[in-house]
Amino acid sequence: MDIEKNIDNIKEELRADEEVQIRVAVFGQPGAGKSSLINSILGESAAQVGVGNDTTKQECLYEYNGLYFADLPGYDTARFPVDTYLQRFDLNSYDAFICVFGGKFHAADAVFFRQLQAERESCLLVRTGLDMLFERHKSLEELKAEITQDAARQLERVVPLYFVSNRSGAGLEQLVLALEDSLPETKRERFIRGVKARSVTMLADKYQACEKLVAKYAWLAAANAINPIPGLDVSIDLKLMNKMFDELKRTYGLNQAKLDRFRGVLPLAERVLAMGTKEGMVALMKNYVGKQGVEGLAKYVPYAGQAVAMGLGYALTSNLGKKYLDDCHELATGILQNKLADL
Repeated sequence: MDIEKNIDNIKEELRADEEVQIRVAVFGQPGAGKSSLINSILGESAAQVGVGNDTTKQECLYEYNGLYFADLPGYDTARFPVDTYLQRFDLNSYDAFICVFGGKFHAADAVFFRQLQAERESCLLVRTGLDMLFERHKSLEELKAEITQDAARQLERVVPLYFVSNRSGAGLEQLVLALEDSLPETKRERFIRGVKARSVTMLADKYQACEKLVAKYAWLAAANAINPIPGLDVSIDLKLMNKMFDELKRTYGLNQAKLDRFRGVLPLAERVLAMGTKEGMVALMKNYVGKQGVEGLAKYVPYAGQAVAMGLGYALTSNLGKKYLDDCHELATGILQNKLADL
């Protein structure tokens, strides 16, 4: 195995990963709920939500955790007539497309969606306000079927229709998974790490993506054994370790403010906070190496005949990264299952 070549490749992969931009365009008539939908998908109050019907006058780009959502001006207005709307935006700058409507599916929605589909096949049609659907003597499924049939009639073809509630979050998991599928394959893993998880299944997907990330950081640590740990015959790149821990926290939406709120409710939040500091990392390493011993760490080295420092750097980063990943995953699962996300 060519260790140096492998490490150079991984450095390039991580550099490329940091530069990835996933851009999603969100279209709809004024008042359709575009901004609220963006906030719901991201799990953050990123986009401005207005009480008027024409809050967005130009493209507003919102970034969270590596994902970029473009809130486009409402179409079918005097300023943005539906017939010429798409000519004013560069569709090639986006990876995925969402067309939103609230209430009835209007003729302008049908005209716009047909135009968009002619340009980009993978665009999603979303109906907001799921929690407001009600009619006496009709079930929710019957009402959804009527709206779906009406849209199919106007579009002259059946298209998947995603019903969501920006208030309760109902339907958002199905929409997010469909959005993931509509992305180029090379960007899906980055999307999984960036988007808010709304189910245990989505958390499991995050876990798998993070396992790959930890493995890459472990290889870099093999080349960067630069900080001797006092009292141990081991050196490690603490800056690299801290960067890996931060990426794992971001993937699970565990920023400083949230961890501070959760620490009084879920004890694991305290440990995730502590392990994310330099002192906490060093203490964790000492505790781990103290239990394993340097000889015990050697069994995790994936190659033979290399410098001891390289092997131990890999083993330590890999094992501690996995432990931190497990803690972040368990904490995020507890938050999800106990419905504490809005605490």
